[in-house]
Amino acid sequence: MVDSYVEPGIYTTQPGSWGCYWARVSGTSGEFHDIITNGFVDEGQALVTIAETDVAFETSGCGAWEGQ
Repeated sequence: MVDSYVEPGIYTTQPGSWGCYWARVSGTSGEFHDIITNGFVDEGQALVTIAETDVAFETSGCGAWEGQ
């Protein structure tokens, strides 16, 4: 999970991301029910819209995210 504030909005990874997992979550307990939505990118580019109501954003293997 991120350890700093993330502005709501649209974020993308660089093209060519491989093995990228991301999740928008409603809590930080680590429990399955906290996941609002998630995804896994085998190849390509991830695109995520972070809502104002999301509590946190979890990411692994994605590299840098850029706001759009």
